[in-house]
Amino acid sequence: MIAKISWHHIVLYKEVNLDEQIANWTALDLLLWLNRWNLQENLTHFVVALRIFSANTVSAASCEISLLKLRIIKMYQACTMSQERLNNLAILSTERDFNVDLDIVVKNFLELIP
Repeated sequence: MIAKISWHHIVLYKEVNLDEQIANWTALDLLLWLNRWNLQENLTHFVVALRIFSANTVSAASCEISLLKLRIIKMYQACTMSQERLNNLAILSTERDFNVDLDIVVKNFLELIP
């Protein structure tokens, strides 16, 4: 659907400060400009696309920051780990390899009780 652009919109476009480089505007700047001049009704699909784009970049950045913080925490834990903790982790990983059948363990325990 092609948006209807009237002479009123062209005049509004000319009123934009020409010193600003429109190419340097962010999606949020463009959304604010469209809202300021009440153009969101004529460009509904474009406004929706801008909203999705602006929200998508924020969520991607927050995920990257979360992963960075997680990496920092893991690095701190690895650097400050004591020998005792390393030994305990080694024992846990070794014991995890054994498959224990609980039915057999219970049966053997019951045989030991008189």
